[in-house]
Amino acid sequence: MKSWTIEEPGSLAFEDVNEVKAFVVRGNVRVVGAPGPVRLEVTEIDRSPLHVRLTDGLLEVSHGEVNAQKIAASALSRHKKMRATVTLSVPPGCPVDLSSATANITASGLSSRLKVFTSQSETALANLSGPVQIESSHGRVEAITVSGPIVVKAIVADVVIADATGSVRAETSNGSIALDARPQAGAHLQLASNSGPVRIGLTGLTNTKVHLESRTGAISSQFDEVSAIERDKLSIAKETFGTPLVDVWVRTDSGDIALLRRDDV
Repeated sequence: MKSWTIEEPGSLAFEDVNEVKAFVVRGNVRVVGAPGPVRLEVTEIDRSPLHVRLTDGLLEVSHGEVNAQKIAASALSRHKKMRATVTLSVPPGCPVDLSSATANITASGLSSRLKVFTSQSETALANLSGPVQIESSHGRVEAITVSGPIVVKAIVADVVIADATGSVRAETSNGSIALDARPQAGAHLQLASNSGPVRIGLTGLTNTKVHLESRTGAISSQFDEVSAIERDKLSIAKETFGTPLVDVWVRTDSGDIALLRRDDV
């Protein structure tokens, strides 16, 4: 194992890295897919140092022995000194695991697995082709141009996913969901929100199975073939078009549901 302690702005390069994990309490974490060795650049750091370890191909960058789950369960004010701005350049095929308390997270240009855990921060992702998994307590989640499967679990967060071609599963307790999709055959689009509205935009409904359901919210559709009826105290709109190769399932408690033509999302 090799280790480094970072107490001031600077940069490091690492060879023989096949996985990256990073945890920053406050500040910003940026990951960019790029050829070449893994590079770490720190442009801002507070009084708490960052600890870096390289063990059997696993590179870990973190604020000491704490982790996101521990920070989320404690008083964030006690960790004000744990602040850093970090940029990681990694090969596109390198798996990445990112977590933070309030540090904003951005990632782009990755083709392998990406996991994100945040407590109270913004997440912005773009140009991803591998599987993506996001857990967020509070904050906006945005993913643009994603072709692999993506799973989002949020509590109080607005979720925006645009130009998605793979399977999408997004859940939020108190927030909105907007999905702009061009699903390929075999894709499953599953969206659920308790109190926020859900908008889903599709280019068409050929070979698609649609099921929209809300307890007290309104259901609207820009496709004439899909309309809502009242059944067992629920508003339901469902229809199957051709041989279903794509599955669309949306549920809310009180939030409205809108099925839109893709250009209008």
